[in-house]
Amino acid sequence: MRKDGRINWTKLSKQLRDLAGHRCEICGGSSEGAPTNWQTCLDEVWAYEYENRTAYLIDLKVICWWCNAIIHFGFTHSTQTPATARRALDHASRLNGVPPDDMQKICMLHLHHHEEVSKHTDWTQDWDDWEAVAAAARERIQAARSA
Repeated sequence: MRKDGRINWTKLSKQLRDLAGHRCEICGGSSEGAPTNWQTCLDEVWAYEYENRTAYLIDLKVICWWCNAIIHFGFTHSTQTPATARRALDHASRLNGVPPDDMQKICMLHLHHHEEVSKHTDWTQDWDDWEAVAAAARERIQAARSA
């Protein structure tokens, strides 16, 4: 944390990724074969209250490039080659036991939902509990490493 009480995201991200051994908390992978050179990233998990358009930070997860590509499939779909997007879908299909074509339909439904919700520009992000969220993520990662 910075002295002003705000998050030093770079420091927190490095700390949790190092603690996880740069292994994805979803699939256990390390981004092998990804079209970029980063190993893992720290992803925020949000809960949404649609009536008052508030997003609440509820978790932090260390994830590999491939899981990130599915979580943010709209970005993947618009910035990566079709072959890379297909490989990300295949990754998610294996993890979830869903045929690749069905996984693509699921991702496209989520993308459509995201586009509809994003039409509202008055969303508020609530980071108030970030320290507790970070502590819980640290404990979960530590416990997984000890198991």
